[in-house]
Amino acid sequence: MAMAEEEQKPLAYIPEIVLKKRKHKEESIALTRKNQLELGARAEKKRRVHDIKRPEHFVKEYRDRELDLIRMKQRTKRPKTTRSAVPKPKLLFVVRIQGKNDMHPKVRKILYKLKLSKVYDGAFMRASEGVLEMLKRVEPYITYGYPSVKTVTDLIYKKGHGKKDNQRVALIDNNIIEQVFNNTL
Repeated sequence: MAMAEEEQKPLAYIPEIVLKKRKHKEESIALTRKNQLELGARAEKKRRVHDIKRPEHFVKEYRDRELDLIRMKQRTKRPKTTRSAVPKPKLLFVVRIQGKNDMHPKVRKILYKLKLSKVYDGAFMRASEGVLEMLKRVEPYITYGYPSVKTVTDLIYKKGHGKKDNQRVALIDNNIIEQVFNNTL
């Protein structure tokens, strides 16, 4: 008889608004879970597709590199009349403006020799026949010119750094450079 009384006990009262909120929350959770599963399946499928490289991809990459080498050689074979001798200004400023993963190794090696490993790297160089020859070979990836004294000083004051007591110090004025030279001499 005690069992019969327990079974007949009325349920605790839960307001209707709480029940509606629960139902809505469960539906939204189920919907977001379904979307996550779909997105996960799509992402996995995309990942699998991109992991596999078809032979055509390797052939295209190889041809691109070979074309890059051919173009580099053609740029250096231009007629001597268009090439100018060593120009009067002795200072060049070279900036790398383009980056490419499938460039020919010889082109990449020249860029590294010029200390232009990343896009927007810049370097000052002395204008000579050898440097100009290298610049012609990597012409699509760089731009260069002859800077004025004002441009050089502005660039050094803005981006130049030196080492003082093994710490990197911005070159704000000539006093810092003089102090470093006086300490080393």
